[in-house]
Amino acid sequence: LRIEGSSFPEDAKVVYKTVLDWISENAVNLKSLVCEFDYRILSSASNKMVYEIMILLNDMYRKGKDVKVKWYYFDFD
Repeated sequence: LRIEGSSFPEDAKVVYKTVLDWISENAVNLKSLVCEFDYRILSSASNKMVYEIMILLNDMYRKGKDVKVKWYYFDFD
């Protein structure tokens, strides 16, 4: 799973619902998941949704799944 670019939608819940639903629906069947975040701009509303994604990933990890998170950022950030 890779999310990249700028994220400052008017309604972040609508935009990220698809991602949250996909993780929730597939978590049981997945043995492993690599989630990559490569944002240029991240609004506070999007940040909240990324937090929700991280909660789901943490739940998967706690259930024994191989979960990795890669966060790309600029050195000056």
